[in-house]
Amino acid sequence: FGILEAMLDYEFYHYLPVTDDAMDWGLYLTGAGRGRIPARQNYPPTGHPSLYQFDWRRGRTLPEFQIILITEGKGFFESEPTGRRTIEPDTLILLFPGVWHRYRPDPATGWRERWLSLNGQFVHRLMDRRLLRPVEAVCRPGEMSQIVWRFDRILDSIHRKPAENSILLSFRGMDLIAEAIEQTSGVALPSAAPPSQRMDGVEDPMVAE
Repeated sequence: FGILEAMLDYEFYHYLPVTDDAMDWGLYLTGAGRGRIPARQNYPPTGHPSLYQFDWRRGRTLPEFQIILITEGKGFFESEPTGRRTIEPDTLILLFPGVWHRYRPDPATGWRERWLSLNGQFVHRLMDRRLLRPVEAVCRPGEMSQIVWRFDRILDSIHRKPAENSILLSFRGMDLIAEAIEQTSGVALPSAAPPSQRMDGVEDPMVAE
């Protein structure tokens, strides 16, 4: 276990190619990364595309969703729906398309972050059902090891195959979102329809069963 943990401790970020097929899957990843921001280091680090760069004074607005996991250090987050919030270790930050926000580590401590950028109809439907809400952009998972494991599984897949934006990545992104919703809201994702509703119109008792 110690060897696997060390292998997953590298720092990197990568932006994925997005194909028409990926968009048709309902959820697709656009980028991911992991890093440790030392105390008193400028944030965010340079080198990211202009879409993702920002400074604390202006903040930014994204056209997609992001999930950010802070496991060490402290910092600050602010958006129009949440106001200014203090970020402690073991916190999830959710960024929503079209919602102004800004965040940064505390210069005295820095922080350790994992992040995932994603989009698609699946995530927008979760917003429509109010399972993801901009006013609840800062949350604390009940079981951090499950969230970290899911994050690292996605990051390791991207690191090994950086040119591949497969349906497997989409499934793992859905799995991460489902776990985050269940742990932070205490509810499971709803099924497409209640069983009684799905059985309407089925006359054959064997088929209904």
